[in-house]
Amino acid sequence: MIKTWILSLCFLSPFFVHNSSALPWDGKRITHLQFGSLKTLYYPGTPMPTEPNLDELENVRDFLSGDPTEETDFLVKTYGPNHPMIALALRDTDGDGQTDYRIDDATTDLEEGYGGRFFENDLDVDNDGVPNIYDPNPYTDGDELPASHSLPEHLDWINKNETNQRAETQHHIFQDFGVVLIDRSRAFDRRYSQIVDTALRWVFADAFEKGQMDGLQAIVMDDDNAIEGGDSYGMYESVNQTLYLFDNKLKDLSPLGILLVVIHELGHAYQASMNLPFSHQELASNIFSERPFRSFMERFEWTSVEKAADDEDYKKLFKNVATLYSSTNTFDFLYRGKLATDWQKEISSLKGNALIQFLKANKLVNKYSLQDAYEWFSENMVAYVIGNLNDRISVRFEGREKTRRLAALKRILDKAYGDDPYLFKNLESFSPFYRFLNLEFPISEDFLDGLIADDFLAIDQTSPELGSPR
Repeated sequence: MIKTWILSLCFLSPFFVHNSSALPWDGKRITHLQFGSLKTLYYPGTPMPTEPNLDELENVRDFLSGDPTEETDFLVKTYGPNHPMIALALRDTDGDGQTDYRIDDATTDLEEGYGGRFFENDLDVDNDGVPNIYDPNPYTDGDELPASHSLPEHLDWINKNETNQRAETQHHIFQDFGVVLIDRSRAFDRRYSQIVDTALRWVFADAFEKGQMDGLQAIVMDDDNAIEGGDSYGMYESVNQTLYLFDNKLKDLSPLGILLVVIHELGHAYQASMNLPFSHQELASNIFSERPFRSFMERFEWTSVEKAADDEDYKKLFKNVATLYSSTNTFDFLYRGKLATDWQKEISSLKGNALIQFLKANKLVNKYSLQDAYEWFSENMVAYVIGNLNDRISVRFEGREKTRRLAALKRILDKAYGDDPYLFKNLESFSPFYRFLNLEFPISEDFLDGLIADDFLAIDQTSPELGSPR
């Protein structure tokens, strides 16, 4: 049945009412890749959803037959004339108002890449009380949760005849943190799994013990965030409580680069955990208030103001399909009394020494930290780890060896952030946020010495470009 459906999707064009002559769409190849993402949606070998029925296809025809909107244009541009694919994008299996899937909207331009992959949205599609990733039959109710601290067979790497360190690391992470590592379109290799374990065990262990990381259920390895042309190294998605790592971009990074991405994204999971549980209305509308995190960030000069009812962000929201980047908040962030968007306009044209002086004057570690309070938090958390490593090198080594190692670390950061200077020393040890991090995320000398001894961070090598993780 699956093979037949793939073929029908490649050639089917019923009810199509939009002009397809200008579509940047390669039907057979793109549809095959989009549809194929369902096979690893929750885990490798995920059972396929049922084919769209006649009522669903009729709903698609009605939906597309009206005046074009940004939402209908997005679906047509993403899936072309394939109404079954659009029906899946709109599907809500358990009728709870939350669609089954989030659709990758990173890009729909074939010159840059192509989107349309399916990501998890509703955490329990069949509403049987078993989260999709733990459910061997996610589209059929009646399954039971696995025993406590027991990985289900379909997720357990040991059941795949693996007895290596990779499988042992998966078990240790699940037993100690309740987080499952999942291979999706790519597999965790020994390096990836070890780096994730290091970040969890040495940086975030206290947060897990205090119940401050409940917003993380899985860390998955995918090839990219888009079918082709994705530009992210990692991504945390609060709705499905999943941290995504993208091998296509990560594979050329040094261990330091990968570790920074993981720490950055785990910082987002920590932030999101403050706001759980999301209300049903928030999940159905993709509009979030996030009051606990907003109140927390007021300690660090980040305030917020409620959006007007007719705010443009609300108007841009899709009402029938959930996409990776389409959710919004009921508020806008302000840093030191100025909207984050105004900060971004002010800093956008600055380069070189002018940019560096601006960052120093405003105690910012880089430009990217001005995106919003979430990125400011995660970028400063990375600065906190780098600063501790920098200080430990300064204590451990002297003379030319100290100079060489510190210079190597600077080269890695310069290479990593390109034209966005990364000034980790702008997170000063007496600042309120540093004191918070030092209290909640203590960095031990044993951890830093272990990284240096094992050359885990490869600080004597030039790292490939890291960029700013999402």
